[in-house]
Amino acid sequence: MKNTLITIALSLIAVSAHAADSRAAAVAIVTKALECNIRDGKATSVLKALKALGAKPAKVKYRYILPSPISVFGFDVTMINVWANGEGSVDEDGEGYDGDVYSAIFPKVSARLVAIATAARLSDATDGSYYRDTKSGQLRAYVNEGSDVWLVCTPR
Repeated sequence: MKNTLITIALSLIAVSAHAADSRAAAVAIVTKALECNIRDGKATSVLKALKALGAKPAKVKYRYILPSPISVFGFDVTMINVWANGEGSVDEDGEGYDGDVYSAIFPKVSARLVAIATAARLSDATDGSYYRDTKSGQLRAYVNEGSDVWLVCTPR
């Protein structure tokens, strides 16, 4: 009986460890996308990782809500947009974009734009936004929809 209980306990520990590893892998993929450390064409992997984290589609198309936050440059985020192959995304000139686009949305924190930009090591773009070219694309932060800070990765 004692050996059976030990076997069950060890099995539960192994299952928990596997679940923790799976969650960590999913968080890593989503974080890489939001911090613009991922190449273009990986949206399917990012969407699978969001699903593994329990993200649910929001009322806004292409937006997902995580049940618990992940950290992006030290800031918690639960609201994420993923446009695969440019579907539904536009560039700063209002033109359609052909690649993947990932956005972390920090609601109602416009006063924290500078802090988020500083944490992400972004430079002032003089138009009220901040940007940085990465090895994988361009990262931009700006205030959108009145008071939400958007951190947007446009991979190459």
